Amino acid sequence: FPGADAVGRRIQLTRSAGSFEVVGVVADVRMGELDQAIAPAFYVSSRQDPARSAQLVVRSASSIDALAPAIRAVVTALDTEVPVYAVRTLQETRESTRAVTTRRVILYPLLIFALLAAVIAAVGVYALLGYVVADRTQEIGVRLALGAAPGRVWRLLVRQGLTPIVTGTIAGAGIAALLARGLAHWLFGVRPLDPPTFAAVIIAMVLLGTVASAGPARRAARLDPARATGR
Repeated sequence: FPGADAVGRRIQLTRSAGSFEVVGVVADVRMGELDQAIAPAFYVSSRQDPARSAQLVVRSASSIDALAPAIRAVVTALDTEVPVYAVRTLQETRESTRAVTTRRVILYPLLIFALLAAVIAAVGVYALLGYVVADRTQEIGVRLALGAAPGRVWRLLVRQGLTPIVTGTIAGAGIAALLARGLAHWLFGVRPLDPPTFAAVIIAMVLLGTVASAGPARRAARLDPARATGR
């Protein structure tokens, strides 16, 4: 009833005899999959249109293990022939839907590949910086012999190790922002361009690069100048 109040109007359902009077209007509710558009829906009294089963929704702070026996006891007290089954939380119900399970099958492997890429990047930084330290042992020994503080040498090498990590992370974040719209269909309740997620990834990569650079840099800062320069 566009542009008019639906309350008091009557509608005819093809599967039922007679008409039904609209007694109230409620907000939109997702009746199907989470990734589908909200379709028009209506509610009818169970006395007008009986169903073979019903869903009971209970809001409680108790755990489902503690709540399920109490629910069964109440239902049994009302009618001993009514079975109570498939008791689960709203989160379990949501995660068992096709929309969620399909996304897990697709997105979890992508997450695993992303973690593997991060580990490979960290190993690469560690190996690269280890090679740099080995190649520049004499130079580092000269720096230390001339009075360079070990902490300064450590910071210098960590900064050199972080440079490719920071550069690559910023470039990757920019490319990800451009390609994120292609993942919009696979996301629900999350924006493709989610600033907290991008910030968390950048911080995690910088921390990962710092950890990977710290080991070789620490070894360089502890070099014996006499032995290093006499190589």
